[in-house]
Amino acid sequence: MLVSIGDDFPQVARQPYLVLVAKKPIKDTTSDLIIRTVRALQAASTTLTDSPEPTARTIQTQFFPKADPDGIVAAVKAMSSGIAEGGKLDVAGFQNLLTFSAEVGADFGKSFDAKTSEDDLWTNHFVDAAKAK
Repeated sequence: MLVSIGDDFPQVARQPYLVLVAKKPIKDTTSDLIIRTVRALQAASTTLTDSPEPTARTIQTQFFPKADPDGIVAAVKAMSSGIAEGGKLDVAGFQNLLTFSAEVGADFGKSFDAKTSEDDLWTNHFVDAAKAK
């Protein structure tokens, strides 16, 4: 592995590697679908963090048959910090994401602050709801 993202680039440590995006307003039926989807993603994340090698080999066989299996295992292990919390975000991690995005040239047309945009731009509502059921 040439680079370990979280170790070599602390700005992107603890970043989510898989996010679910929805446009507001969110209807009740859409909310239920989001919660079921988050629950499925949480189950997949648990499997990946609990059994990274067999999960990575399954991913490699199914989606990347020409790739080096050890490379897929290394990639899966490297991203585990981004899925370990079951999709839960925090202010510091989201601010890192905003800062990193700006540093690599993303232009959102306005600036955002992670703390003041909680429950507007980003939320843990669906993550918490998925864990509660």
